[in-house]
Amino acid sequence: MNKTLEREVTTVNKKVTLRNKNQVTIPTETVQMLNLHKGDAFEVSVENGRVVLIPVVTIEKDQSWFWTAEWQEGEEEAQKDIEQGNVK
Repeated sequence: MNKTLEREVTTVNKKVTLRNKNQVTIPTETVQMLNLHKGDAFEVSVENGRVVLIPVVTIEKDQSWFWTAEWQEGEEEAQKDIEQGNVK
């Protein structure tokens, strides 16, 4: 299952300050809008002179098998069978 996630374009303009140890506080409105939580991980990149933080989900190594393309194809097939009533 290889789906491309579309990004919703929402502009939030808040001024933040780089503090000691290169820390920046993400504004509360942004945290709530993106449903972020303490401990969430981010990918950091620089695009056209802008710092971009992208929330990422880390999958535990012992659970990575579930997210392989082959397994997800099987999950999709099983879901279709359930929806069509082809299961007992």
